[in-house]
Amino acid sequence: NFEGAGYISESNRVLKIVDSIVKTGKYDINYIKYNLVDYNGLGYGKKESYGVNKSVSSGVVVKTFKPLNYIFGGLNQGMVIVAINGIEIKNSYELDKQLIRYEKNDNVCLKVIKKNGKVAFYHTKV
Repeated sequence: NFEGAGYISESNRVLKIVDSIVKTGKYDINYIKYNLVDYNGLGYGKKESYGVNKSVSSGVVVKTFKPLNYIFGGLNQGMVIVAINGIEIKNSYELDKQLIRYEKNDNVCLKVIKKNGKVAFYHTKV
């Protein structure tokens, strides 16, 4: 039952969801266990309060995190995810679009701009 889905899914995503439901009776969504927000959706004051580096022009900002879900070993508030496995990420829609490409527990590499403006890479599983 897809009641309440308020967006149009790409056909490969729909096929993946249907295939999973047929095989297992459920569909587990890949996601990052952080509270994230689009860089372009933040006003200047919020960018500053989260500690986003001024060199950033797009991406997905780590807004907050839950220490119990601290799976990336160093991803903190104000860091900005700008790529997954070398594919540029400009917003949360593109982040979701990339995450759906992977199976549960696949390894991915996140390219992040830290608060000090330095680039860092975090390897993790989705």
